[in-house]
Amino acid sequence: MAKPNLQAKLDALAAGVLGPLVLGGKLVPIAPLGPQIGLYVGADGRRISDDDLRSTLAVARVRRARLVAPVDTLPDVSPGEWALVAALNDLLQATNHELSGVLTRGRHAKVLEGVGRLIEAVPPPRTTLEALVRHASFARALEIVRTDTTISWWVGSAHFRGQPPSKRLMAWPEARRVNVSPRKVPLHDLCEGLPLVPVDQYLTLVARWLTATPLTDIATIHRPAPPFSWTKPTLELVAYPEGRSLALRTFGNRDVQQAMAALRVAQERLPPGTAVRALAEGFSRDVLARVAGPGTAISQA
Repeated sequence: MAKPNLQAKLDALAAGVLGPLVLGGKLVPIAPLGPQIGLYVGADGRRISDDDLRSTLAVARVRRARLVAPVDTLPDVSPGEWALVAALNDLLQATNHELSGVLTRGRHAKVLEGVGRLIEAVPPPRTTLEALVRHASFARALEIVRTDTTISWWVGSAHFRGQPPSKRLMAWPEARRVNVSPRKVPLHDLCEGLPLVPVDQYLTLVARWLTATPLTDIATIHRPAPPFSWTKPTLELVAYPEGRSLALRTFGNRDVQQAMAALRVAQERLPPGTAVRALAEGFSRDVLARVAGPGTAISQA
């Protein structure tokens, strides 16, 4: 078997996934990598070959990090981050209805299983700086959407899942009474309409992926799904003054009601009377104090 060209795969991930994720634009996931290649694609000092893309990403990541911390530079994308890029790529591909055919329906389950193994192999951030670096790369992950389009005309209709509609079907729009209805499908709903991808399994993997970038996990606490839960990485992040300060800076008045509700639910899942419960409750009070200015009608109860 030919040895995989890991540099080529890293460059494809950079152009198709990490670049658009950080800079904006259309994500173009590559073929699923699996846990073995995904874990090592960024190892051995490999970095993006395109100097312009690498430089642009570095500037954009620092700009993102500066929203919560006064930094001027960040380390290059680490092997752990590349593994998370690979896991996100494969997670997106698992929701691709063209991933399998009539005789290969099991590919979706195999890709999902590989995503779980890959996430499990990525160690959590060891320092507050590492948590910040990961957030700089993945802060916009939950902004990923797929555009589905439904076209109806006087004798029928057609649905396009994440693909541009056929120009033929849009011909003679007035005569054929053509109606085009695009719809944005958020990340947590990408497996919608694909029975081969169980919703619970998919959302569990999204939650586990977020756990690997705890500052991003907290920054998106107001998300509709998967629901936020306190984990070892997020609790460790807010247990120290530097990490707690970073986490608090991700909160603003936008979506604060949803954020406080998510914090209440998450802390209620922790055992009463324990140190971790006290830590979560203290963080909720700090969030409330930060965002609830004069006249703000927000309560913890």
